[in-house]
Amino acid sequence: MWCPRVTSPTGITHRGEGQSPRTRSWTCYSALFSFSLAPLLECVIWVRMLLVLIRLISPLRYSWAVPVKGTYCLCIENHQTNSIQIGALGEIEFNRGYYVYVGSALNSLIPRLERHLKTSRGEHHVTHWHIDYLLRETTVEIKSIHTKETDEHLECNIAEKVSMYGEAIPRFGCSDCSCQSHLFHVDGFEFVEKIGLKKWF
Repeated sequence: MWCPRVTSPTGITHRGEGQSPRTRSWTCYSALFSFSLAPLLECVIWVRMLLVLIRLISPLRYSWAVPVKGTYCLCIENHQTNSIQIGALGEIEFNRGYYVYVGSALNSLIPRLERHLKTSRGEHHVTHWHIDYLLRETTVEIKSIHTKETDEHLECNIAEKVSMYGEAIPRFGCSDCSCQSHLFHVDGFEFVEKIGLKKWF
């Protein structure tokens, strides 16, 4: 049986000379086992450390590493009263003040939130949802985003809770459900965390 070379404290390199066949065989197997697994174990440790590091870094930059699903609230400020064309809904007058929009993403939450932020900053110009028409206005700013990670369809439930704190903008963001609205004119955003959402941005 082949046995890896072992260097003794005196500096002499040997292959298990002076040992019984059984001891020598065990020494050879141990050396071979340690030589073959050491790089693999080191690689596993590094991979685990990398994953931990990725989870600690901003989700805005590494959203692909932590895929999540859930419902969210965009806390929005409109800095001046203006009329905005909202797709098929037509022109709607938005008073100066604060608004909360309720949405959900059960495929990939973080990319959806990034998209909203880019639209608000003028970096994304595709208008697909009602909220896109609002966010692209230069007078409109996303102040914060609150999320609730879940696989359940809680968007309408949360919209109902938000409606208790503000005035609904009729038919906004609810084309695929029976809600009165998913956008509400509110006095402030303090209540959002009270209804079970955590600040994400």
